[in-house]
Amino acid sequence: MQWHRTGKTDPACLALADRHYNRRSVGSSFFLPPGRDIVLRTATGDALWATLAQRPEYQKHAWPGAWVNPIFRNESGTLSSALIREAIAATLGAWGALPAAGL
Repeated sequence: MQWHRTGKTDPACLALADRHYNRRSVGSSFFLPPGRDIVLRTATGDALWATLAQRPEYQKHAWPGAWVNPIFRNESGTLSSALIREAIAATLGAWGALPAAGL
């Protein structure tokens, strides 16, 4: 597995988040909304994935209860599809079965 679990204040992840297309506040000390999260990065810090179980008061979408992927950035030479498969496997390994609403 190429992913390593880290936290949402990891400096390498913050730098990747700052370069992500939907970054609202470049330089902010966090990049995820409130909720239970899994943050993954590669050992070299050139890819980032996060899975989020949002708090109910922040679920403003059509699939309440679903886990969401608020950020994925790949600046590595590894295929994104391979990284995504591994990130989903890591999430399931940490949290267990998907909720009924899915991912």
